Amino acid sequence: ENYNTHKDTAGELTINNAYNRTDITLGASFKLANGAVLKTDYQILKNAITNSKSDRQINFGVGVWF
Repeated sequence: ENYNTHKDTAGELTINNAYNRTDITLGASFKLANGAVLKTDYQILKNAITNSKSDRQINFGVGVWF
């Protein structure tokens, strides 16, 4: 996913590349039973600033359909 929430600015504001972001998400799920799943994903979060450190995070969740 690539999005820039600071692409257009009003007046004389300088565009801030910290808001020009790229998010990459990889995930998997494990079906426990009908209507129940365990989920996990790994995210790499970057912005367009030169030499900026990319953030990484792991998310876990449970999905239930009822």
